Amino acid sequence: MNECLPLRDLAAIVFDAAPETRAFSAGVAVEEHVPETVYQMLDAFHSVFRLLAQLSRPVIAVVDGPALGGGCELVAACDIVIASERARFGQPEIKLGVFPPVAVILLPRIIGEKRARELIMLGDMIDATEALRLGLVNYVLPGAELEPKLQGVLGKVRDLPLPLWR
Repeated sequence: MNECLPLRDLAAIVFDAAPETRAFSAGVAVEEHVPETVYQMLDAFHSVFRLLAQLSRPVIAVVDGPALGGGCELVAACDIVIASERARFGQPEIKLGVFPPVAVILLPRIIGEKRARELIMLGDMIDATEALRLGLVNYVLPGAELEPKLQGVLGKVRDLPLPLWR
């Protein structure tokens, strides 16, 4: 059962896929990329990033499976990323004629300009080992070790005085 904590008691924000799902996040469904809803969809998506910045808490992603499109952009926005060996990352929406707005800003800062352009313009995917090498993720572990690693990181965060993170 999830409890609502007062903001002052919130140590970190954790993004993790529901148990038994195949992906961290595969982004927006192809059929949702329609002119009638694109502005509302982008506004809602961008509001997630604005809210994360306003909360001023560390943001952690636990990625066990593909993080594609908006899911990869969310990973890029996280402070700490713990990935399984089966995690994959990419911006495939370019193959549908859709440009990833957040990735264009965040990925070059994290993985470098040339590699970011390649991922965004070609829509290729990278595995967890390459994501670690590029600096997109902090840890790559077997799936069974994700939760213990998350709890270890959260324990360290909870032991720190509450600074302004962003």
